[in-house]
Amino acid sequence: MMIQNVARRYAFQRMSVRHSSLWSKAKDLNAKVDKLGDEKNVAAQKTLKYLRKAGIGSMVVMLLSLGYAGSFVE
Repeated sequence: MMIQNVARRYAFQRMSVRHSSLWSKAKDLNAKVDKLGDEKNVAAQKTLKYLRKAGIGSMVVMLLSLGYAGSFVE
């Protein structure tokens, strides 16, 4: 019984450490996303440029795949 209590306490401590670690990582990620959201920032301008190019590329690939699939329809 004593060993189970110690094991539970240890598991809870590990969970709280893991939770706070994930929480701090989430805050850091949120700060980076906020920084990228500011369009006056040079890094944000580059990121938005690449995202726009990737979006255009994905639309072209989608249209080409629809055309290819449509060639099999009788």
